[in-house]
Parts: sequence; structure tokens; C-alpha cells
Amino acid sequence: MEMKGQGPSSWALLGEFTELAPAFTAAIRAMSGVGGHAEEQYQAALDELRAKPQGDLVALVRRGWESLPRAAYIERWGLVQLLTDLRISSACELLGDMVATPVPHERDHGQEHAHDHRFPPAVREVILRTTAVEGLVRLAGDGDGRAVELLAQHVDHEHRAVRVACIIALRELGDQADVDLAALVADPDRDVLGFQVADLEGVRRIDRVDHILHPGNAEGPQPKPQSPTYRR
Repeated sequence: MEMKGQGPSSWALLGEFTELAPAFTAAIRAMSGVGGHAEEQYQAALDELRAKPQGDLVALVRRGWESLPRAAYIERWGLVQLLTDLRISSACELLGDMVATPVPHERDHGQEHAHDHRFPPAVREVILRTTAVEGLVRLAGDGDGRAVELLAQHVDHEHRAVRVACIIALRELGDQADVDLAALVADPDRDVLGFQVADLEGVRRIDRVDHILHPGNAEGPQPKPQSPTYRR
């Protein structure tokens, strides 16, 4: 798929999903909308996507997650956030795979992010995974037992930020999760059991869609690292 006047798009993979492409592109655009009706328009775009075959939709997002280069951080973040906001049970395993994908070491990134010093590549990678954790949290809050299992599985994740996100999520789910956190949480992370959950209203949103649609465009705002926040 070519974006007029912009060269090859990160969304070239949409050529394999022609029936989904219009609704997917509309949702990606609406994700970064601004104005009084932005949220309403985004929710309408999500509803349109939910009406599509979920297997194809999850396959599209998985294809993007596995094929987009690490340098296409904004595009990859858009995929994870979209899957999180869709709240479809068929996405549970993919969200779990996103969390489980090993975070590359800084030395493995080479020069692909040398032009952008706003925050390190490894931090970006962790943000992608904590966003996927939020997706699991929402499914768990909707009663998805497999999502709870995946959250418990990643209480011992290699990165503390992801561990913290999973521990807090399970703590907040409480009896609904029915998980013995005292038995799961290692001694170095027991302090997390007393952490407070951040206010959801503090979450920033991207406000320009061109950075999601076009690769290599690092101008303008990007999502900033934040403490995990959850919606049920």
C-alpha cells in the first residue's frame, strides 16, 4: 500500500488484508484524532473493526507486529494500542506474545534510532509491552480467565516495569483474578504490592496521525513513558 506523496508505507502489509484495510486505516487515523468528537469517532471506528472477522483482524495485527522494523516504533505502538482498545477475546494470545517478545539489548539497535534522542530504544520497547499488559488487564476485567493466566505468567518478566504492571493489575483485579500474589511475587518486587495505580486521566494521547501512517517521520510528539494505568 502506497501513501500518496510519501513513498512506501509501513502499512504495505495491508495489501494482504484488502477487506480489512479501509476499516483498519480509519481506526488508525481516528486513534490520533483531536477535537470535541475525536473519542466518539475513534469508538465508532473500533466498532466497525469489531464487526469484521476477528481472526483476520488478529492476523493483520500479528503480521504487523512480526514484520515492522523496530525503528517503526510509532506504527508498532499504534498496533498494540489498537489491539488493547478493541478488547476482543481472540486477541488475548497475541497480547501475551507481545508481552513475551524479548526486549532487544541497547547494543542490538545499532544506528536505527540514532536520529531520535527523546528516550532510549529499550525504553520504547518496554512501553510497547506494558501497553500490551494493559490490553490483557482489560480482557481480564471483562472476565477472560486466559488473560489472568498470562498476567500471572509475566509476574517474573525480565523487565521490572513489565513485572510491576502485571503485579499491580492482578492486585487491582483482586478476587476476580483469584491469584495468590504472595506466592508469585519474588522478594525484590514485594514493594510493588503497596504501589498506587496512576489516574487514567493522566494518560497522554498522540495528536498527529502522520507519524503513525508514515515510517521514518520522527517529527512531532511521540508517546511518553508513563506509569501503567488500567481500565476495567
